[in-house]
Amino acid sequence: MPAVPAVSGPSVTSKVLAILGAFTHLRPERTLTDISRAANLPLSTVHRLVNELVAWGALERSSDGSYRIGLRLWEIGALSPRGSEIRETALRYIADLYARTGNNVALTTLDGESALPIVWIVAERSAHLLGSTGTRIPLHATGAGLVLLAHAPMDLRQKVLEGSLHRFTTETLVEPDDLRRALSDILRRGYVVSCRQFTDRSTSVAAPVSIGVGGATAALSVIIPATEDWRKRVPVVVGLARKLSAALKSQALEWRHT
Repeated sequence: MPAVPAVSGPSVTSKVLAILGAFTHLRPERTLTDISRAANLPLSTVHRLVNELVAWGALERSSDGSYRIGLRLWEIGALSPRGSEIRETALRYIADLYARTGNNVALTTLDGESALPIVWIVAERSAHLLGSTGTRIPLHATGAGLVLLAHAPMDLRQKVLEGSLHRFTTETLVEPDDLRRALSDILRRGYVVSCRQFTDRSTSVAAPVSIGVGGATAALSVIIPATEDWRKRVPVVVGLARKLSAALKSQALEWRHT
């Protein structure tokens, strides 16, 4: 009798790649259950491989038990010339926004349930305004945060809306219905103006930037003193955000054909 060929399943390599692929700019932190569902792997398999990835440094475990990409992968990813090209491209437009406005400007991404500026240029004349690279800012009370929340997955939007919304100033959106309307307006208009919602001294104008990775969105923003007229900042921010999105999309298409 001929031997019955063995049925081969996914390789260990493909399982590891599926686990790493579960993390995105929109979902940078995941629980084991989240990873299991996203990677379509048994929870026991995910638990074993995730522990190995943590030991190697590819993943890190947060204090709340969730996992995120570890520094070891960032170190390896930094060797890619494409990552440097993305940063250089983004910085050109951010520097342009700073040159045109003379105010604080930032490129911000989603980080769990908060926003994280990844590039920040501080204007000397407005250095008293809050914000810096690596400092997390709330999603519901800042221009960049509101843009990211408007483009975030439905489950995250719902979680924020159902959670406790901290009031930073008298203008902070803390009523779920008010916040829903604001998010709808952002999607319709393509930008947001957040006046005195985070501090009484500042206004931020922000617009979405498509970063060309899994449909992820970042936010380009300028932060000005609340006493200044924000209207003249809107076309500049929106225009540069669209140009940056187009440049990053063009880069992504070029890479696919190389």
